[in-house]
Amino acid sequence: ENRAWKAFYKYKDLLCCPKAPKLKRIKLLDAVVGRSLLWGSTSWHLTVRQSSHIRTIQRQMGRKMFGVSRDEDEELTTFMARSNSVLKAIRRKYDREEWDAYQLRRYFKFAGHIIRMEKYDKNRLTLKQLKTQNWVAIQEVAKRNRGRQLHGRILKTWRWEQDLYK
Repeated sequence: ENRAWKAFYKYKDLLCCPKAPKLKRIKLLDAVVGRSLLWGSTSWHLTVRQSSHIRTIQRQMGRKMFGVSRDEDEELTTFMARSNSVLKAIRRKYDREEWDAYQLRRYFKFAGHIIRMEKYDKNRLTLKQLKTQNWVAIQEVAKRNRGRQLHGRILKTWRWEQDLYK
């Protein structure tokens, strides 16, 4: 998150310039800021809360970019509904994807790549590792280690490839 905000403020003059075309600003936001936030995200198995957080970051940046601000007497809930609908209309007009949806698409694209690997590279170590353990075995290891992945971290979703076992 911090990298994304750093990238946003680095290019703030371009992103927030009202004279620049909206499409170019949105493309710059996606290309620079979105990619810095989502770098390495093909293996992220996000929870609903984490996906929502990514969407929130994107909307906050969109509000700053397009100057959507709260009126003096406007309630927060009304402002949020209005600003989100403005940003949604802009995204729809320029056919731009939300970052959490982009991450999810990349996640499943990478998972598909791993599954198809058997057809063109049967000896790859990644494929061998995926085939040696099944989801039941992984859950047993997690239970024995009280949720730890054998390297000190406790995560609710244990492995990125969980969806491949289902």
